[in-house]
Amino acid sequence: MKHKHKFNEVLELVLEERKNSYKSLRTAAWEKKIAKRIFEYFEDIFIEDINDVRLNRFFSFIRFKNNGSLYSDKYIKSIYSLVKAVFKKALLKGYITINPFDYDFKRPKGNIPEAKDRLVSKEDLKALFKILPKYPKLNVIVPVLFLTGMRIGELLGLFWTDIDFTEKIIHIQRSVVDNYIELPGGEIAKRGVMLSSTKTATSIRDIPVSEQVIVLLRSWLEFRDLPENQKWKDKIELNSNLNLVFPNAQGKLTNYKTLYDNLKDILKDNNLNHCNILFHKLRHNYATDLLSAGVDIDVVSKLLGHKNIETTANVYVKVDMKPKKNAIKLQSKYLHDINIYSNIM
Repeated sequence: MKHKHKFNEVLELVLEERKNSYKSLRTAAWEKKIAKRIFEYFEDIFIEDINDVRLNRFFSFIRFKNNGSLYSDKYIKSIYSLVKAVFKKALLKGYITINPFDYDFKRPKGNIPEAKDRLVSKEDLKALFKILPKYPKLNVIVPVLFLTGMRIGELLGLFWTDIDFTEKIIHIQRSVVDNYIELPGGEIAKRGVMLSSTKTATSIRDIPVSEQVIVLLRSWLEFRDLPENQKWKDKIELNSNLNLVFPNAQGKLTNYKTLYDNLKDILKDNNLNHCNILFHKLRHNYATDLLSAGVDIDVVSKLLGHKNIETTANVYVKVDMKPKKNAIKLQSKYLHDINIYSNIM
């Protein structure tokens, strides 16, 4: 009788081999997380016994959470990629002669939020801006995210030297990300945050900004230098972070999750729990506002630093700083016309 191979044995082999190609331990942690569910499903199943019908059953099962809702499309895509790699390895090893993925197998879709669900409503924004002046740090961070489209990690990784106050340009060069370490035995654990490269190479970009952003950032620098904040400034200097725009209370890198918890507490304290406000949603608002102002979608894609134009459109056009600056002027006029600026600061 021909020796059979358990699916999970091949999956372990694939994960071990992929370790060498991981760009970061963060990627390794993500693949380990999604692999856990795959291991559980294929616990005692031989890869030789899996056909396209059985594979379809697996993906029908794996799409749903315990509460019946769909996992995100990104999650399903990651599982699909990993399972496909397992069958490719099995084919190369000679364990199987037919790859079920060759039967016009289409990747199932996960949850893709409706466009309106990706945004913070203008009413919720106005309510938030009204109460933010009581919270100095978020009173700068939230509007700046909204007016620049930066990812929260990019904002928290900003240095003062990245900001050209004269030309009104912010240079995005790095990001604050979760810090992962590999423990003895191969276990990967999260340990705070660290400065890292941007999400993709195209995320390194220059963003022209409005006068409102410059005013906000200047006010934050002045706040840091107030006499009553000297102890905080001493901690920042002790950690050699005087060039960091948004250090935490200990003078170190700010963890975006701590910041998000602060935002949730603020919403709760001000009876704004109903406002489904997330930092990344402000990025979607930025893109939508630019498009609403009539900015070309290729310019929007460049401002956002997307890896490819497909994220915002199906074509990619290289743009220079001039149309980018025109885009910000259009965005500023649009926001002024709908009376958003009057609620900031």
